[in-house]
Amino acid sequence: VVHFHEPPVIVPETIDVKKVALPKAALTEYSIPDDCEETVVYVCNKPSSVPVHPAGPYLSNSLTFMVEAQEKLPAQTLIPCHRTDRVTSGLTICCSNTNVARIIQRSMCEHEVQKLYLARVHGRFPSSSEELSSVSIANVSANVSFMDQGNSVKVDAPVETVDSANGIRKVTPQGKPSQSLFRLLAYEPELELSVISCRPIT
Repeated sequence: VVHFHEPPVIVPETIDVKKVALPKAALTEYSIPDDCEETVVYVCNKPSSVPVHPAGPYLSNSLTFMVEAQEKLPAQTLIPCHRTDRVTSGLTICCSNTNVARIIQRSMCEHEVQKLYLARVHGRFPSSSEELSSVSIANVSANVSFMDQGNSVKVDAPVETVDSANGIRKVTPQGKPSQSLFRLLAYEPELELSVISCRPIT
């Protein structure tokens, strides 16, 4: 007998879930019968603090377990089509058919679908090459440049997970190569906060 406590998570009373049917053209292209309930895609509004699937100390306090219970699905039938970090909130796509999962995952790998994150950061984020040149970049492993097209800051840097339990990553020479674009959307001078969009390229 094992007595086990899961770490707590912060969730609303119900998790917003929208069921979306795959278009008939996609079903035909991949020879998936369209009379099957499994062709539905579950678009879940994942709260922060909740892991997408059981991992480490989390089991029932994971998105797939909670959505299965809420939507009265059989246990362990939901397949997450992509990762959303535990500390991140946002839309997470799941399905119950492995062929449907492959369609969505292939679309992401081939950049037919793009991920976009919003973040609030301290200070005024640079919105021009002049502003970027006045910022001192502490990490020499990072290559940071301003892209006039799209008014974005491009960061090309090796990122390493230094604390997987808490989702903490940083730029280190031992990290994996990564590229991302960051763009200023709004600045709140009284709070000294910037709202930025963050788009992973790799």
